[in-house]
Amino acid sequence: MGRDGWVGGWRGGGMTNSALDPLAETTAIQQTVSDPRRSAWLSANAGSGKTHVLIGRVIRLLTDLADGGREIDPSSILCLTFTNAAAAEMKNRLFDILGEWSLLSDEALSDALTTRFGRSPAAPSLMRTRRLFARALDTPGGLRVQTIHAFCESLLRQFPLEAGVMPGFSVLDDAEYAALIHRCRWQALRALQAEGFAGDHLTVQEKFSQESAVMKALAGIEASDLMPTEDLIEQLGEGGDSDVDDIKRHCLQTLDREFVRQFSRIAPDIAKGAKERTFRAREALSAWEADDPSAFDHLCSAFLKADGQRPADKTMAGNKDIRGILPSVAAEWAELATALEAARHRITACAIIRTHAATERLLRRTTDFCRAEKARRGLLDYDDLVASAASLLTRTDHAWLQFKLSHGLHHLLVDETQDTGPSQWSVLNPLRQALLAHNGEVPKTVFFVGDRKQSIYAFQGADADLFERERAETETLASRDHFVSRQLFLSFRSSQAILDVVDESFTPEEARRGLSDDAPIRHVAAKPDLPGKVELWPLERRDETLTEDPWSAPVDAVRPEHPTRKLAKRLAADIKKRVGRDDCILKNGDKRPLAYRDILLLCQTRGPIFHEVLRALSEAAIPTAGADRLPLMEDIAVRDLLSALRFAVNHEDDLSLAELLKSPLVGIDDDLLFALAHGRDQGVTLWSRVREAAGSDDRLAAAVAMIEEAEGTGHASGPFALLSSYLDGGQPSGWLRFHRRLGLGVDLALEELLTDAIAFEQAEPRSLVGFVHYLERSLSDGRIIKRDSEDTEDVVRVMTVHGAKGREAHTVYLIDANKPSELKADFIKGDGGKLICPPSGVSHPLLDLAKEKAKAREREEYRRRLYVGMTRAEQRLVITGTAGTSKDDPEAVAEAKPPAEASWYGLVAQAMTRLGERVERQSSPGEAPLRVLSVASSRDRRVQPDKARQSAASAIPNWLFRAADREVEERTLAPSHAVDQDQGRSISTIGPLAMVEGQGARRRGILLHGLFERLPPLAPAQRRPLGARYLACHGGDIPAEERARWLEEVLGILENEAFAEVFSPAAKTEMAIAGRLGNRRISGQIDRLVLREEEVVFVDFKTHRPPPRRVEDVESATLSQMALYHMLLRQRFPGRRVTGALLWTYTAQLMPLPEAVLLSALEKAL
Repeated sequence: MGRDGWVGGWRGGGMTNSALDPLAETTAIQQTVSDPRRSAWLSANAGSGKTHVLIGRVIRLLTDLADGGREIDPSSILCLTFTNAAAAEMKNRLFDILGEWSLLSDEALSDALTTRFGRSPAAPSLMRTRRLFARALDTPGGLRVQTIHAFCESLLRQFPLEAGVMPGFSVLDDAEYAALIHRCRWQALRALQAEGFAGDHLTVQEKFSQESAVMKALAGIEASDLMPTEDLIEQLGEGGDSDVDDIKRHCLQTLDREFVRQFSRIAPDIAKGAKERTFRAREALSAWEADDPSAFDHLCSAFLKADGQRPADKTMAGNKDIRGILPSVAAEWAELATALEAARHRITACAIIRTHAATERLLRRTTDFCRAEKARRGLLDYDDLVASAASLLTRTDHAWLQFKLSHGLHHLLVDETQDTGPSQWSVLNPLRQALLAHNGEVPKTVFFVGDRKQSIYAFQGADADLFERERAETETLASRDHFVSRQLFLSFRSSQAILDVVDESFTPEEARRGLSDDAPIRHVAAKPDLPGKVELWPLERRDETLTEDPWSAPVDAVRPEHPTRKLAKRLAADIKKRVGRDDCILKNGDKRPLAYRDILLLCQTRGPIFHEVLRALSEAAIPTAGADRLPLMEDIAVRDLLSALRFAVNHEDDLSLAELLKSPLVGIDDDLLFALAHGRDQGVTLWSRVREAAGSDDRLAAAVAMIEEAEGTGHASGPFALLSSYLDGGQPSGWLRFHRRLGLGVDLALEELLTDAIAFEQAEPRSLVGFVHYLERSLSDGRIIKRDSEDTEDVVRVMTVHGAKGREAHTVYLIDANKPSELKADFIKGDGGKLICPPSGVSHPLLDLAKEKAKAREREEYRRRLYVGMTRAEQRLVITGTAGTSKDDPEAVAEAKPPAEASWYGLVAQAMTRLGERVERQSSPGEAPLRVLSVASSRDRRVQPDKARQSAASAIPNWLFRAADREVEERTLAPSHAVDQDQGRSISTIGPLAMVEGQGARRRGILLHGLFERLPPLAPAQRRPLGARYLACHGGDIPAEERARWLEEVLGILENEAFAEVFSPAAKTEMAIAGRLGNRRISGQIDRLVLREEEVVFVDFKTHRPPPRRVEDVESATLSQMALYHMLLRQRFPGRRVTGALLWTYTAQLMPLPEAVLLSALEKAL
């Protein structure tokens, strides 16, 4: 505790150390811990307003210290939060308050400050407070409210060389890091195989069963986290190279074979319960006599328990008849069991060491490859940010850096301290130590706020025990007169009924362990008259009276009588019944009808009940936000589109086509699909049958048209175009079809898939095959998409307790409350590092001890997750779950377990029982009774309409569900595009041989045009040498004599006075021009354009050999080209006469084109 003790004597029924009412006492605590001249540690119950306190302290840091005459630089305050969302929320709320204050009158601002801080400010302070908003906005980089990772990144960008990182480094996001680790893991496996450790992969895979499980298990751990193999060998007392068969043989040599022989001869009617053991003993003797090491395994089966442990003394003593035959059976069995158990421990130790060593080598090599790749590309992951920043802050050879930081940082505030892990504390400790060691005139402070009861992120490195240890360390470092430690107990969120059940659930010391070891947990509602209700529903059980033909039932489908299915349907029905009928009390005390957004369903994991609930809500037409976390490639809509992509690249892939036909995009039933697929001749594809049947089935005809259109678009424009065609096309659109079957929650996954398609096309060729391979690689990467629904969306939210941290809702359902605590860790903490968690049935004293400690820590966090889940509820909390097929009453079984082992359901049931007369049993016809604790409201409340729902339900225009008119792609027509430049023929009419023969003429035309473009601006003396150099550079393979003739041809025209105006500096060269002809866009380039005051002359060069002598002999395509130029120039220069001419270079002839000829050519072209 703090040196001046915990304040917070109010404990739910009265006051002990304080004469204040709960609200007044809470206000006093808030003002104490927000004092900017003192450091503070605040433990805040759920819903007690810690963000309000954090903001209040920041404001007081900026205002109170300014009263002393000092202007506080906002950039000297650093506030660290756990998530980006929390940082954004805090910053927004702070700016909202400061922005509002900047516009208040002196009197209103004084009242606002008095209400928040309990004192009336002076006039100069009002002026400074009013300027705070502008100062905060003008602070370079903005107010420093950020996550610890963002702080570490900014620190490293300031001092990259000192930190030993590459300047301008990039930070890997989760998906990029997962992909990098996956690649490096395979590189490490190949490298180990080349080094002679080919068996490592099989050893590791044997532990984790599947390849995907190996990658998943090793993704969150590094070699430095593991206990070194040498230390493990020393602790186990066994060499890693010991041979298992040698251990077995050595054990067999020390055993008494005679006892085993006598035991095996016991008759079955005498052995009774040990009959199986005598049979195993006979098998052991047979193998023993053949010197077969398997005799050891048979002996273990005969004389040890299934888990390899010694049997109970009662078992080894045998029955009376056995003792009559073998009087010393107990002693001899015990001696034999002890020897077998010791040998099994040695064998287990060998297996552990081999797996541990293989895992360590794999992790070490993976780390080496990963570091090399990150160094090569200038990348850092989140762990690198923290480790590099911690190293930078603790280095003693950069005293100047510590000095600079200490002058720039005066106040440190840390939110969600209970979720701060050891690695993050390695960054905070140097900052804390420097600030608390300061003795200057300007105060420097630290402020930590959190709640040990809400520490539920152990899988991310958080340690709940650190909360108290670091509080004590902060108290030790701080000055006695400048540190306070307080606790907030008043809840501004939940009703007293909910808080009473929360408190009672953790009243037993065993239930409270890991949450609050020293004192009972107590909460007080800030609004005592807020109505509340806690409902404990009966557990759903399987109805064993129902039967179903297993031949007709899908093997992986959840049957209607399954408990998860029954519970999901009951939850959907309850929600449907209450939305629009129940009252939701607002923050201002008014009420409105309950909406879908007021409902939150929480579970421990995303297991079967999680997905069944989403399915039941969708079937009941209840809008949901979908799963809060979902592997991208596990989303059913994404898998449907992946099938469409697979079929697009291989029309013989019948399975992918069948999946596409069954998807919401087409939606045919099983009967039709069977009729299409069954009875085909060999080599006949499903696609051919579908196209054949489309002639008589409108639905299949529409499907074929949709698929062909999407594939045509995809092959022409890439995977994004194909996906867009499926989603945007059709009536209704693909989006709407997915919504109707899968709900609105599919949008996030589909949008992520479209984003992937865009990213793929930016990095790779637009190949459908390549994109399919890219997505299939994503299957093994296990990339997770995170769906953070806004509270303003009128949807039911279904998520895990971890995802619900920081959220609240009117009604909260804990839907898998009877799921027990379960240790699922792949690694457990040992003395000196992490160990591989052994599977059930594998026993060793060292591992058993570490595993029991891990289970105890997991049970503590299990109960903390219950606390977090219960305290999300404002006015209604429902606890429910499912049970197995036991004949015993499942509710009684759950409630009978000791608190340390009880499930969520059991803990709440025990609490309801202890609350006794306050709990009533309610039941509906046909349903089992439920236990309810409720508190009614004594106030009459004004009803407010739900504006959000009214807005959402406003009239929706019909065009939203109507297929959009098909847009015709607009193509730009180039006047010269359809004309062969030299031969005067449409390219589309030239055969292959003619095109080959015409390549020389085409090249001649291109080179001559280049000379006409480049030579006119040059001095006459420079034209010949530079022209020759140009031709030699671009036509070096053309004979020199031919090049010389071409150059003379061009120079002859340039030196001809008749063409002087055409090639004068005033003439425009290669003039681009564009316009429209009806609904066609036309764009071209004119060789020469002469602008006169009343006339525009355009000239186009033609290099034909020989050229026509008369206008009547000019190719129609050439005339059409000139006619289009004529039309565009008339549009561009209205009021001027437009004249066109062809310059035939071969004969140096300028051929004017009469306007009548051009108009006639234009009419023919149209």
